[in-house]
Amino acid sequence: MLDLPVKIAAGEGHASLFSASELRESKLHVHRCGQLVKADSGVLAITLATQHMVVPATHVLWLLPATEHAMQPHGVLSGWGIWLAEEDCTTLPSQPCCFVATPLLHQAVRRWSGLSCTREAAFRRSLMQVVIAEVATLKQQEAGVVLPREPRLRRIAQALLADPADDRDALSWATLVGMSPRTLTRRLVQETGLSFSLWRQQLRVVNARQRLAAGQSVKQVALSLGYDNVSAFIAMFQRLTGMTPAQWAADHHCSAIDRASASGRRTRRRAG
Repeated sequence: MLDLPVKIAAGEGHASLFSASELRESKLHVHRCGQLVKADSGVLAITLATQHMVVPATHVLWLLPATEHAMQPHGVLSGWGIWLAEEDCTTLPSQPCCFVATPLLHQAVRRWSGLSCTREAAFRRSLMQVVIAEVATLKQQEAGVVLPREPRLRRIAQALLADPADDRDALSWATLVGMSPRTLTRRLVQETGLSFSLWRQQLRVVNARQRLAAGQSVKQVALSLGYDNVSAFIAMFQRLTGMTPAQWAADHHCSAIDRASASGRRTRRRAG
């Protein structure tokens, strides 16, 4: 785990390194710089103009310059972030996305964090180029759900993100926001490519990932999402992601799985 002192590097007009623990909940805003963020602990949820993402501890978030976004940190964040000047972002993806962090990326940032802010500028610049080159080659990972721009549909999305257990059907939501059911269905398909039922399931999967990454058990997550039957939740999650919630949590270093595994090891040692 790498957690950096606040303002560890001021940069030299091209890039600067910062601690993920500096991140605070924010409303929609933009930065002139590009931004890479890697959280080693805690959970980082990002709301974009047309997407809501949950960034697990194994991943790096990329936000290109002038990307409107809001951040919602959950738990105690540790890790690192990098500000990149516009001219250094030309080889990086043209849309916000996530990547699986690699050992090379981690070691380059670790080495960078140990350098003087006022000396070794050329070496720092070289390490920054290593980071950029590595990120540019990484495969983008699915980490979110599409959010519609249409204001009434956006109200529904915000409500379901806040309360994923809300089980009202499309007809009820259409009545609530002042749309006909037919218009709701048509506009939602136009903007997301999904039916209302499948889109809500994807919202629930994103919410489930956030809760799993925060350390909740599979049962706790299922109940929070409105499932009386844990098996039904597991089946839905696996159908949309290709893995069970427990597998996803284990693959993404989630604390609930780690604690359960550690507890199981202690129990076996005592039994032995």
